[in-house]
Amino acid sequence: MWYPSVGVYAARQGSWVLGAKFGSNGDSHNHNDTGSITVYKDGRPFLIDIGVESYTKKTFSPQRYEIWTMQSAWHNLPTFDGVQQLPGAEYAALEVCTTENGITGELAGAYPPIPGLTTYRRSVSVREQGITLHDETDYPGTVELPCSPSSSPPPLRTALRWARWAASGLTRLP
Repeated sequence: MWYPSVGVYAARQGSWVLGAKFGSNGDSHNHNDTGSITVYKDGRPFLIDIGVESYTKKTFSPQRYEIWTMQSAWHNLPTFDGVQQLPGAEYAALEVCTTENGITGELAGAYPPIPGLTTYRRSVSVREQGITLHDETDYPGTVELPCSPSSSPPPLRTALRWARWAASGLTRLP
């Protein structure tokens, strides 16, 4: 199910549920998380959005994005030589395509201009066997992709090939 006005996608296959945000970073109560995913298996959190700590005065101030839970690095999104996404409606996913079981989008526009970064595409889909996440970029520098699993990765036969995802989930384009 795709809700384009807010950029939210959800799909279910078997015991797996996929949620994704492919809108912009200009939402009310925004976190810089365009392109992030949340995964549930058997009704339990598997890969999560950490949420927010207790609301404070800072949460609703110009310093909002100094709070780690508002930053893209804490939403299973890459950093490019440490550079994260920025807030604002102009920092958005483009070329978003959805199917019954997946979503794809160009996410370079969710980041400030970064020399050497012209494309960062994320595709994610759900099947009865699990979740497939594929990232592609042309960025020549250091790319880090942190994840927030709800617990230790499950065995390969029942999970999303965690080791392969962690080790090579990002493909550099020639």
